[in-house]
Amino acid sequence: MVQLPILLLSTKSVWGGAQKYVFDLATNLPKDKYSVTVLSGGNGPLMTRLVAAGVSVTTIPTLKRDVGFFSEIASAWAIFRAVRKLKPKIFHANGSKGATLGIVAAKLARPSVRTIWSTHGVPVMEDRPLWQRALILLSIYIARPCTSHVIAISARDEAVLRDYHIASRRNTTLIPIALDIKSLQFLDRDMARLRIAERIGANIEGLAIGVIAEYTKNKGLPYLLDALVLLKTRGLTPTTVLIGWGDDEKNLRNAVTQKGLSSHVYLLPSTGKDAEFLKAFDVFALTSVKEGLPYTLLEAGAASLAVVATRVGGVSDIVSNAHEGVLVEAKDVPAIAGALERVLRDDALRTSLGQNLNTRVRALYSLESEIRDTARCYDGLVKR
Repeated sequence: MVQLPILLLSTKSVWGGAQKYVFDLATNLPKDKYSVTVLSGGNGPLMTRLVAAGVSVTTIPTLKRDVGFFSEIASAWAIFRAVRKLKPKIFHANGSKGATLGIVAAKLARPSVRTIWSTHGVPVMEDRPLWQRALILLSIYIARPCTSHVIAISARDEAVLRDYHIASRRNTTLIPIALDIKSLQFLDRDMARLRIAERIGANIEGLAIGVIAEYTKNKGLPYLLDALVLLKTRGLTPTTVLIGWGDDEKNLRNAVTQKGLSSHVYLLPSTGKDAEFLKAFDVFALTSVKEGLPYTLLEAGAASLAVVATRVGGVSDIVSNAHEGVLVEAKDVPAIAGALERVLRDDALRTSLGQNLNTRVRALYSLESEIRDTARCYDGLVKR
């Protein structure tokens, strides 16, 4: 059987949701049917893991989230050359840069290539000034004629694509991201707490809140810190551990100190296997202002954790009702604090929320379904 050549593009090589998605596709698509190569900006954890898994990779050093005129030209040229060299039948882009710069460069390099964009949160919904959102939308419109198909990873993304006339219903497929639940390994509560305590230099006793996130504006972590300040005034000081990485780390550490939270709030560097610590916590908090369909929320559900989250992106796809988690509006600090207080003070509620979310995640978010549906999408595009 002749393999179908696939070229996957990831703007960054960190270990966030979009990168896990790319890794899952690259390592789980049937190798007898597909030949996969990954293009990515930088040489971070994504590329390291792909190389270890035997996946062909190409690094584009100039490709990154921030916009720069000369770096954009260099990145577009690198993508153009890679497509000319590798001659993929499918070019599958991830992220806003992939949706615009990557897809246009790929189509110019090889007009016959079928191009796909997976949304991971439509960028016009980011917390940006109006003029920036308008420019992003304009760039997506410019790239639209070059885009063969769009994969929406959440029902919210699918709705935004239609509302903003970014993609038609005919050219859009909803394929949620998913977990390889069988491969997830959680440390038990005592061991997870011991391992974290060794790293933060303090014991975890009593109630604890966990966060796994990239330290960026989109994750809304300052709103969580403000909510913890409110909880402190109400006599609640749960140990809170923010596991992550990112450009805002210094600002967050300063904020923890300035807000008087240093006695019970800790920032812990990511290990790349952060989900194994989840059972150390009583509540998982996600206070993002923009999301696609967050892997961390699926992992928290797989660990049977009670969840307090903001109602953004595909969060409500995962937490579909009040029996599966507590959702509040983004940036609403009193609401975040109130939800955390309610869940922290009610043992029975925490148990039921965690169990119900676990049932939903295991039933609806299997990696097998994601791979099957994505392969079907590839095959359908090639046959057109």
